[in-house]
Amino acid sequence: MFLVKRKFIRRLNVNRTSIYLIAAGFYSILGQVIILRELNVAFYGIELIYILSFAFWLIGTATGAVIGRRSFFPKENIIHILFILSAFVLLIDIVFIRGIRIIFGGVGGGYLPFTTQIIAMIIALLPVSFLSGLMFQWIAKEFINDNGTLARAYSIESFGGVAGGLSSTLFLSFKISNFSMGLICTTVILFAASYFSFKAGRRLPNLISISLLIIILFLFGFSNKINFLTTAWNHPNLIETMDTPYNRVTITKPEKQVCVFEDDALSYETEGVSAEEFVQLSTLQTENLHKVLVLGGGFEGVIAELLKLPVDKIDYVEINKDLIEIIRKYLPDELLKSLNNKKVKIIYERE
Repeated sequence: MFLVKRKFIRRLNVNRTSIYLIAAGFYSILGQVIILRELNVAFYGIELIYILSFAFWLIGTATGAVIGRRSFFPKENIIHILFILSAFVLLIDIVFIRGIRIIFGGVGGGYLPFTTQIIAMIIALLPVSFLSGLMFQWIAKEFINDNGTLARAYSIESFGGVAGGLSSTLFLSFKISNFSMGLICTTVILFAASYFSFKAGRRLPNLISISLLIIILFLFGFSNKINFLTTAWNHPNLIETMDTPYNRVTITKPEKQVCVFEDDALSYETEGVSAEEFVQLSTLQTENLHKVLVLGGGFEGVIAELLKLPVDKIDYVEINKDLIEIIRKYLPDELLKSLNNKKVKIIYERE
């Protein structure tokens, strides 16, 4: 009887730590996606950011995974505290990254000095990645202590990582903002901690976890407002912002001028003349204007300028359908009519 009870308790412990590992993997990958997307916007979509960020992230997780004594086995209460700390560090990190240009004295539309960018990236990445690595180390120790293996612990954590990666894709397809994704990520690990503290009858950890869960759920009701306000730090005349699978589209309206930013880099503004210059110089080099193919940027005025010429058909290819849908609401009448012209066919295709 005693042996059967012992096996049941051991199996219960393995199941508990397995859930912890899945939650840790989910947090690690989804949190990484959230932070990298925020950094990409903060540094105007420069792809070098990803290479450097991955390097710093790996350094942070490796440090968290190896630090400490091998003989140290954390109590479950400490793991709960680590979960809670990780949850709120992620949210604080999102807010910090959106304020990087303000904190480091950046000029609107200008790049921070390279050294300053590196320092900002380290501050943004190391805390979250370190906690992610430490989380895996501590939970894996518990898992191994319950007769599990390190290889199996890693495979279970990787399963959580796959779930986090798939979730990020799903969230973006439903146009869920990066900030809301952060709230979802924190909810998952707080729920994992509060569920098992409740099952174990631990009053104080249970009270703390549930209280924090209530706060997070409360923030969900204001997530769009918080997302708007933190984005407006860098865009004082903000009227709308949206996270798409390709980038973050931000629209501002100083006076009557509408400006469109993609990953905070200016993509288009309604009072420019670049579209006219581009179309006139391009069309002078051919006598056949019956059929025209436009690859991106049609909403910037290229289509409107082409329609002033003797063209029969315009195929306009754009990869980001969400971008066109959000811009349509703010385009001047002339440009909006050009997109709706019967000669124009908009094709949404990837490269």
